[in-house]
Amino acid sequence: MMIYYVFDTENEAIATENLIVNNIKSWVETYTPSVINDSGDAIIGRRPQTGEVASGQTSRWAIPKERLDGKWAFQKPTAIHLGPIPLSTVISGVTAVEQAYEDSWFPEPEVI
Repeated sequence: MMIYYVFDTENEAIATENLIVNNIKSWVETYTPSVINDSGDAIIGRRPQTGEVASGQTSRWAIPKERLDGKWAFQKPTAIHLGPIPLSTVISGVTAVEQAYEDSWFPEPEVI
């Protein structure tokens, strides 16, 4: 079951997503600074099985999306997505409503 953080406003959702990103960056800068890119604004991806550098970099945890009811949501981090970073560190300071994902939250994708 996927758990999402749910917010009344887009600004609340963005602020919480930024907090998560900053928590991740703080941990990475402390324990594995070599995976921060040269400009300091993204984490260089690594393959979990081998530790080799992957092709991508990431600067976001998630992009909040507006639900049909006007609330904003994004998926809560889970330990399986974080590798060695403790989940408690990543979500430190987060205050949000948690809800199990429902298919009815977002519009059906357009079929082209």
